[in-house]
Amino acid sequence: MHSRLRTAFFAATFVVAVSASVLAQVESQPPTRMGRPLPFYFDALNFGQVDAFGMSSRIDLYVQVPFDIITFVKKLEGYAGAYTLSVLVNDEEGKRLKEESWTRKVERASIEGTTNPNYFDLTQKSIAVEPGPVIVEIIFEDKESGSEFRTSKKIDARAFDRNQFGISDLMLVSAVEEREGKRKISPHVNPNIAMLPEGFQAFYEVYNPYEMPEVRISYTIKNAAWWWWRSRSSSP
Repeated sequence: MHSRLRTAFFAATFVVAVSASVLAQVESQPPTRMGRPLPFYFDALNFGQVDAFGMSSRIDLYVQVPFDIITFVKKLEGYAGAYTLSVLVNDEEGKRLKEESWTRKVERASIEGTTNPNYFDLTQKSIAVEPGPVIVEIIFEDKESGSEFRTSKKIDARAFDRNQFGISDLMLVSAVEEREGKRKISPHVNPNIAMLPEGFQAFYEVYNPYEMPEVRISYTIKNAAWWWWRSRSSSP
């Protein structure tokens, strides 16, 4: 008989001084023709989800596509562009496990901003996976020009158990809003936290089958140059 699973959601706020070494780590990657390390950004985070068999593992994908890699075409009213995103999930031997594609359409009232990399389209997709290491590759294809960009990263999908205490991956958050009594979380997909001069937040889920009234969370922020530590008690 399974224990009733209690899921808690936590958001911690970090206000840290970003040193030059953090910037150097980002800038050390060779720039693309757009003048940044990657033409677009994506993050892949591992969460647990309750299903008919207990708990399973899923990967939430967040893809941030700057407008300057989308070709906008003049329409009767404003400007429109479109692109296709394809997600390929392979194991370490290259065997295809999952594949999905979808098309996004973007419209702008005026030409201002259509070539500005500070404007972007953000999309999210969830994919159920079996526990174990996987390679997630995202392919961008512009509908008008046919331009293609791709990037990938390795993810270790964990085996979540609804009878054991667990925690999800950590999501960097750029903004938290309250709308109609519900909390909306906007992920910070660009890995450069120097873009958030007022600090950043982190979101994660805690899976608590024992309904413990209090959980002490300890976290560490560090790089090669410095470290910072803090702990707190949180009630799920």
